[in-house]
Amino acid sequence: MSVWVQTDVECHACGHVFQERTVDGLNLTRNPDIRIAVLEGRLNVFACPACRATVMVERTFLYTDLERGHFILVRPMSALPWYARIERDIEDLYHFYVENEPTGRLFSAEQLAAFKVRAVVGYPWLQEKLRLFDADLDDRVVEAMKVAILRDRPELKGYMQLLVDDVRQDELRFIATLEKGRRPLTFGVDRALYELTEDRRDALAEDLPELFEHAFVDLRRYIVRPAEQGAA
Repeated sequence: MSVWVQTDVECHACGHVFQERTVDGLNLTRNPDIRIAVLEGRLNVFACPACRATVMVERTFLYTDLERGHFILVRPMSALPWYARIERDIEDLYHFYVENEPTGRLFSAEQLAAFKVRAVVGYPWLQEKLRLFDADLDDRVVEAMKVAILRDRPELKGYMQLLVDDVRQDELRFIATLEKGRRPLTFGVDRALYELTEDRRDALAEDLPELFEHAFVDLRRYIVRPAEQGAA
């Protein structure tokens, strides 16, 4: 089942502290409507009762959707340097709760092989994963695309994050963010580039094995300096 907890929320705009019910774990098998809230960016988002500013509360939680084969550990953006630890955590959780007996008996070998076990850092990246999965796009191929896009587009020099904001019939819409003093850039990439990239899947898996063999399927693993010590 999904788990919710009462949380003290401090408004970043006026400092007012108020209580809200925030998510601590999401089981989409039993609560399918919550998926819509995630995709629409309404999860753990509140209006401050004092000044009406929008406040987002980032929490760590496990997102499971066994019908779709999604098993995702979501962490706040502040945990990004600890992505290696986060992906080990979700891989261990998946092995313990899904692959192990007796749960493992519920799934065929083909179903288990198709499970998407992911470590996600930042709520927008959870939205991105769900958009890609809904469109039947391989997020590993999309992350490989991002590597090439950052390399080949001079106007993106210095940007460290690319996020798929929309999946359209003929293109993927991206947002480039995270460089001080510069506004986010929004641009489209023809869906044909995805098809061309997917055709090179085997070669990409050899060149970028971290994207294809581990749970943190994210361009940022090549950009952010990892941290192994201290609290995540």
